[in-house]
Amino acid sequence: MTRQIQQVTDEPGVGELQFTVDAQILLQLGEQLVARQSIALSELVKNGYDADATTVTVLLDNVRDRSGGEIFVQDDGHGMSLSDVKQHWMRIATANKAERGTSRRFGRPLAGAKGVGRFAARKLGGHLRLLSVAEEPSKRWQTTADFDWERSFQPGTDITRVQVPYTHRPTESSVGTVLQIGQTQEPWTESDVQEVREDLATLVNPFRYAENAKAATGRRPFEITLAFAKEQGFDVRVEAPEFPELDGSLADLVLGGAYGSVAGHVVDGRAYYRVRLRETGEDLTFVEEGKQDSIFLRLECSDRSSQPPLHVGKLRPRIYELYRSCPTLSAMSGKSCSL
Repeated sequence: MTRQIQQVTDEPGVGELQFTVDAQILLQLGEQLVARQSIALSELVKNGYDADATTVTVLLDNVRDRSGGEIFVQDDGHGMSLSDVKQHWMRIATANKAERGTSRRFGRPLAGAKGVGRFAARKLGGHLRLLSVAEEPSKRWQTTADFDWERSFQPGTDITRVQVPYTHRPTESSVGTVLQIGQTQEPWTESDVQEVREDLATLVNPFRYAENAKAATGRRPFEITLAFAKEQGFDVRVEAPEFPELDGSLADLVLGGAYGSVAGHVVDGRAYYRVRLRETGEDLTFVEEGKQDSIFLRLECSDRSSQPPLHVGKLRPRIYELYRSCPTLSAMSGKSCSL
């Protein structure tokens, strides 16, 4: 053996070496970076959040206690152009999100900064159809790509040689992205869906602009947001016919988990307050006589200096109180907890 090594190393010549990557890496990274299928689905939803979507809808179809079902993840974000797909989605371990840090429109801190979206899709099913509509310089374009993980990405194949078919054409469809995952790998349980809801509840902003009020008055209602000046709110809708008790909007779950709420308004000089307590079921109304038909808001700056009252006109405030406690977490997740 020593003699053979000596013969090889004695051969003259210089050159350059290059790494090659086996297609098996997608499966291996998927198993290591995305430990559970609930985490994989959450990662795909977070891509919609990072794309400045206001709503992401998740449909789990025929996934309970069997494989071979379908999962749809649809968002109304800014979508991906063909260039985005080629440079970011198709590039493994891209630093695009890490370099940007925040989303383009609303300035959200990026939630899916690990860049494991395509690994998550690989873990969830044997086939992926990516359909994305984006505003490109001349018009709106739709890019569709099909990933056959089982056939095209066989172990032993150099991943740079795998051909992924796509189409690119003008469209009048709404901007956004749809991920259609077929041939689900593992059966889904109620616990899996609950884990998805719990993971995504921290992203949801239930206080969205009231579009119906805007349509009626022609004006956008006043809103206070604590984090993002341009934020439009974010909600996730889960549609799981096999788990009807877990269907619905996560925004509703967040507010439904509140210990209580206080709502109020002023009419003809009278201030009305309504207090609701979830645990006791109490629903109380108070009326306060006064001479004001509008509300003044006093602000205190971070340096504790007081500012003159801010006149905000007619206001209908509603305040929710949420505790990080077992009753609150149980109301949001649908299961018991212990801290």
